Amino acid sequence: NRKIMLIFGATSDIAMATFERFVSQNFCFILVGRHIPAKLRSHDRVLAFYEKDNWTKFQNIEEIIESVITNYSFSHVLIAQGRMGLPPLNASDVAEIFNVNVSVTACILNCFQNEKVTFVRKILVLGSIAGDRGKRKNPVYDSSKGALNQLCQGYQPIFREMNCDLILIKVGNARTKMT
Repeated sequence: NRKIMLIFGATSDIAMATFERFVSQNFCFILVGRHIPAKLRSHDRVLAFYEKDNWTKFQNIEEIIESVITNYSFSHVLIAQGRMGLPPLNASDVAEIFNVNVSVTACILNCFQNEKVTFVRKILVLGSIAGDRGKRKNPVYDSSKGALNQLCQGYQPIFREMNCDLILIKVGNARTKMT
């Protein structure tokens, strides 16, 4: 029985580090992201990848999830969606930050709940301590992460009833390309 992890936001630095860590634990992967690096696309542990540029046959994230659920059985999910934006922001920047940081995660969790996915044992969601502190420097990003915290708290009892741990990981000051 293979250990398989589904990673959303597979092109983020933190997701890449997670990939490298779990490869050493003999996991295989299904990757969903904007632009999957060539070295990952051809990695022998990658069972499938869904890249934004190739989503033309899928209408939305729900259809990707349905395809993944239909074709694979996986025990772990990592949601590493993230979009930062530094002021000054326009209305479309604000909407995209909330869409990527909150709405996409809500959609993913809702799909797993609605499909009654019983084979997933752990869902890891990467949040940020920014959702707890609300700095003046970037209130839009910080509030989107605060909304993500609340979203996960609301879903935790639902997934607990499905025998699945929903774990919100609040990343602190991490050095990535985004910071």
